Amino acid sequence: MKELTEIDKAWSAAFIDGEGCITCYKRSDNCDSCVGVVYASQSKSAMIDKLIQVTGLGNCLIKKDKYGGCFCWQVKSLKALDFLTAIEPYLILKKEQANLIIKLIRTQNLLRQSVGTVNCGGIWQFEIYNKIRRLNKTRERQT
Repeated sequence: MKELTEIDKAWSAAFIDGEGCITCYKRSDNCDSCVGVVYASQSKSAMIDKLIQVTGLGNCLIKKDKYGGCFCWQVKSLKALDFLTAIEPYLILKKEQANLIIKLIRTQNLLRQSVGTVNCGGIWQFEIYNKIRRLNKTRERQT
């Protein structure tokens, strides 16, 4: 990740607060673990291109759908940790999700370093997964 100025951090946080998603998903390879991810999508590429320019992270991917498609940006795992740690002080709406994903990835790294796997204690990861799912339901989000 590029060295972010305070303005870059604030801009990135505002963009993610308004247009992004901070979440996690269950790994599909039968492991008892989750992957932390931050993503955003837009109908035009300008804002995604700006986010890539500012952070030096991710790529602009095109997702096709019946409406023509959208431009997507995503970072996960350690890159998501670096990004969220940098912008967390500036987040407003998604601060709780950011802190949960930061906790998830940091704890996974400690487990990986101490026992060589993140599968140990998978239950705590799914507790975070469920909290994130509840927080990302619009009706339950705090304003």
